[in-house]
Amino acid sequence: MKKVLTIVAIAALAATTAFAYPVGGFGGAGGQGGPCYGQGQGKAGFGPGMGRGFHRGGGFQQQNAEPVDEAGAKAKVDAYIAENLKGFEVQATEKLDMPRGTMYRYSVKDTNGNEFLLMVNPWGQVRGPVPASAFKANK
Repeated sequence: MKKVLTIVAIAALAATTAFAYPVGGFGGAGGQGGPCYGQGQGKAGFGPGMGRGFHRGGGFQQQNAEPVDEAGAKAKVDAYIAENLKGFEVQATEKLDMPRGTMYRYSVKDTNGNEFLLMVNPWGQVRGPVPASAFKANK
């Protein structure tokens, strides 16, 4: 009787784990979306999975974004500083030519000597703040 109960318990455990596997994970019905992984619709439409992600219409690619110029980037950084980094001032600006547009890097500093970097990507999104010491250590 113990052998029969053990076999039934093992079979029930195996069936439970087989049906409990998430549909949209790696190798499930969601599958992998090729070399571009990201959160998106899984293959065959079975809920969320690792389908279309950062390429082909999602993630970092900006579909309807307008490129930003230097004056627009400065205005966005000034607005960000006024809202989030009170007491900081722009010390230096650097223009970086990237494959998909021009990026701007701003060095901001407060009266206590705290220095951070703010980046404006080619589509006008402000990224950061990042401690300036992180960039100095990598150079």
